[in-house]
Amino acid sequence: MFNVRMQPGAPKNEIVGVQGEALKVKINAPPVRGKANKALVVFLAEEKVREFKEKTDFTTYDDDLGDYLSLMLQVVLRYIYAGKEKEAWLFYDKEYHLRDKEEMRSKIRKKLESCLVYKKIYGH
Repeated sequence: MFNVRMQPGAPKNEIVGVQGEALKVKINAPPVRGKANKALVVFLAEEKVREFKEKTDFTTYDDDLGDYLSLMLQVVLRYIYAGKEKEAWLFYDKEYHLRDKEEMRSKIRKKLESCLVYKKIYGH
């Protein structure tokens, strides 16, 4: 968890730096009816995707410590909680390369189905 100081209505989305103990982020969405908040979550998810791709070397990858799965879940869940479930599963399908892909998908879906926030977002 970390604190974020968001500036809505900016010309472009960007991470500006740290202000006090918060990450300062500029978001180009207006501060109207949660649009900037949702845009912030999507932007941070996209930044996590970029980080995931930069950090992951699939030619030598070993997930004994669970780092790969942890990064994958961070990205997938950010997309899902931003209301972008389709994008979450597209990312998962494209980027998850371990042998337990279908088993993990099933476990993630099962956990989501019991999550109140997920139910609220998607009306399940």
